[in-house]
Amino acid sequence: MKNLLVVSVLLVIASACQSSKSASTTNKMPLMPEIMRGEISRTLYSFDRKDSVDSKLNYAFYSNPKYDWQDTVNASIGYFLWSTSQFEGDSYVYSDLTHRFFGGILDRFEQLYTVDLNDSSYFGVWNYDASISIDTTLQNYTQVAMNAYFYTGGAHPNSALRQLVVSEETNEIMSWKSIVKNEEKFHQLAEKYFRKAMGLRATESLKDLYWFENGIFRCNENFSISPNGMTFIFNAYEVAPYAVGVIEFTIPMHELKKELTIDLRFSK
Repeated sequence: MKNLLVVSVLLVIASACQSSKSASTTNKMPLMPEIMRGEISRTLYSFDRKDSVDSKLNYAFYSNPKYDWQDTVNASIGYFLWSTSQFEGDSYVYSDLTHRFFGGILDRFEQLYTVDLNDSSYFGVWNYDASISIDTTLQNYTQVAMNAYFYTGGAHPNSALRQLVVSEETNEIMSWKSIVKNEEKFHQLAEKYFRKAMGLRATESLKDLYWFENGIFRCNENFSISPNGMTFIFNAYEVAPYAVGVIEFTIPMHELKKELTIDLRFSK
């Protein structure tokens, strides 16, 4: 089966400077964290070799991480890809990411598919498409966007979209609760834009349409921050049936900043 693989790798290295505020270090070379990027693909074939589907992985990660928050970013990327592509075998154990790790994700996915080819429950050629991006424009934070779309038999494909905001000061994945003045008021503000995105009236009940506990809207922790505002994502099946799809809405910056305890600054 390996001789049927179509493999392409494109590597791009982007460096981001991080300067020190200490006058005593002005004569030192600035540290240069490296964000490595690549593209990998594998072609999977049907049992009779008449059909084929390309699985693709566009990725980014920190090479030789110098800071704890870079390790947090890498560990999150590794776990996301492993958990969305591997359905059997050992659990994920983090180690430094390399380009080989990402190729291994698709190799292992193909191995699982090969087993499925001989299974009576075979429904079609499997597929796994994923993308990882790292955004460093929000000062003091690094943001990661991780998307995966996969088909492993059954009635329909599935997807997983995950957004993370990692603090470069605490090395932790940030919760929106840690930067808002009043949690309940923030829920109410977010609900306003959730309803707008879903075309719901302000007084329309959520009980029959969505799966919020007791019909009361609550934000999750799947969010990102941009100059436009704070964007939340609910994945399929998270608060509504699959047919509703992925739910995404944004709290505009002009309203968001009134509710925050911190100033958000973005590099140009």
